[in-house]
Amino acid sequence: MNIIEIPMPQNVRYMSEGKNVLFSILPPNGKYILDKALTGCGGTELFLNSGRPLVLISPRSGVLSNKANQHPECHLFRSHEKEKLDDLKTKLRYYLDSNHYISGMGGTPPKILITLDSAKYVIEELQYRRTINNFLFLVDEFQCLISDASFKGKTDLEFLKMLDGNAQNICYMSATPAESPYLDALVEFRNCIYYKLEWDPNVLVEPTVKEILMRKGETPITIFSDIIRKYRRDGYFARKIINGHEYKSTEAVVFINEVKTILKIIQQNNLMPTETTILISESNKEVKKLERLGFTIGEQCTDRNNPVNKTFTFCSKASFEGRDFYSTNAFTYIFLDGTKDWQTHDISIEIPQMLGRQRLDVNLFKYNAMIYYRTKPCVESQNDFMTRMKEKLDESQTLINIYNKGDIRLKKALANTIRNKDCNNPYASNYLDVVNDYNGYSLEINFLSAAGEHILWSNQANTYNNPMHLTTAIQTQMEVAGTKPQELRDFENSFNKELDPVQKMRLYSTFRACHSEYTEQLYQNPFIDFEYHKAFNLLGPDELMRLNYDLEAIDLRMIGDAITIQCQSSFIKGKFYRADEVKEILQRIYDNVGYSKAATASQLSNYINIRPSNRRMDDGSRQKVFEIV
Repeated sequence: MNIIEIPMPQNVRYMSEGKNVLFSILPPNGKYILDKALTGCGGTELFLNSGRPLVLISPRSGVLSNKANQHPECHLFRSHEKEKLDDLKTKLRYYLDSNHYISGMGGTPPKILITLDSAKYVIEELQYRRTINNFLFLVDEFQCLISDASFKGKTDLEFLKMLDGNAQNICYMSATPAESPYLDALVEFRNCIYYKLEWDPNVLVEPTVKEILMRKGETPITIFSDIIRKYRRDGYFARKIINGHEYKSTEAVVFINEVKTILKIIQQNNLMPTETTILISESNKEVKKLERLGFTIGEQCTDRNNPVNKTFTFCSKASFEGRDFYSTNAFTYIFLDGTKDWQTHDISIEIPQMLGRQRLDVNLFKYNAMIYYRTKPCVESQNDFMTRMKEKLDESQTLINIYNKGDIRLKKALANTIRNKDCNNPYASNYLDVVNDYNGYSLEINFLSAAGEHILWSNQANTYNNPMHLTTAIQTQMEVAGTKPQELRDFENSFNKELDPVQKMRLYSTFRACHSEYTEQLYQNPFIDFEYHKAFNLLGPDELMRLNYDLEAIDLRMIGDAITIQCQSSFIKGKFYRADEVKEILQRIYDNVGYSKAATASQLSNYINIRPSNRRMDDGSRQKVFEIV
């Protein structure tokens, strides 16, 4: 597949800012793939705000609701109340009839928002009106056609064939499209022109993520429950220092592709509907349980100018692609479980999608994430998989040949057999689907499902088979050319992987002593505890080395310095203090700095210079006193 690169103008971060360049190159008519190469760059907004009639098609209904709230001038062909199809069609006709743009009287171009399942009804109406060729059909996040094919391959294939066969102007758009070999396998994509945006490196920001291997006995439930406890104790999820100011994240977006797990986290931690947003498929069987607990599915802040969010937002795979999150401080948590197929993700596609959901630049944590993962050795070799895949393709073609040569009764019987395949594993022995169209139906190989199966095996064999492969894949995907110096990236990777606190302190002190130019970047890394910054700033690299980077010794030394500073301000030079006065003041200082030791008067000499003596008091007695010298 030939790729036509479109260089975006310098210092441009959003497609709308470079719309003149884009619309001068992208064809006004025809079918093409648009690789945005960057999430959160406003691709959908560009087309929604264009002066052209548009049908926006998304695999995710929640995304469409999100866009409809942001663009009330658009028509959403969907109902939360499960309206009858005839009523939905009537509303569509009314919207089109009342649109003055279509009749040539000016006004706003019509924008229709639909799911894959609804596409045929809108296409039928536009064909009836003979206006279909005036519309651009924008298929957003079209990589979902392949990634979803394991469980809805027939629906996706029928949509793709129906759209390609009826619409002249189609844009398949994604920031993370499937690789070329998978696209070439489908004639609908193979015949498309492929455009890819090339962005100015100066506008790109490399995400800072931390990958943590889940230990034996750990689960997303135990891990995030601990995160909740820490949040309730500290009042934040993460923090960083920027330009000398401390910033805290008080919102969390959690990607877990198992609704049952989300439900258990909510129940075990007594999360309330007032603090929890749940973004999952409305058809999931756990929805009713959540609704009985008082939770509403799908409610989300869509006001980018006044974002008000709940503390916890849980997202499944069926809901995050294409969805916009508007938060001023949300932090991201991602859970990947290689032992469960449905909890694995295509690192090259879905991790960037997750990290790109935060849309507000004011969110200082939008490029940060904690990734918890579990791996599993792949039990099927490449040779075995390719052999099995070829056998299924061969069987598929054999059955198609039999079908094409058979009489009506044989065709009907074979079609019924394919229709009645195990819905839990429909492509176990072949890739056949009975594809419905306007001429009836046909028996076809579903290359979407075959491609999806190959991607899943590839992930298991090359990514999720061991921790090193997975972390390398994640880090490679996070690297954006020209944004982060290699020595800083290497340090962060080493620091995150190191478990021994003494070695972490050694790494930090050594790196910072050698690379003072990266101090601000280290302050902005939410995965480096403030104690490391504090220890280096107060003691310096030489003293840390003298203390052998021992954290307990460092803490005692830092506490001692803090006590000294407070003693210097609490005790007045030249003044005499009784022993009981010294003890009382020193104990108060200990309490202020968190030092648990009981104070005595003689300890004052550890912090400031004093001269003990005996002095006659006003009552005539002689007492021990301490002069501050």
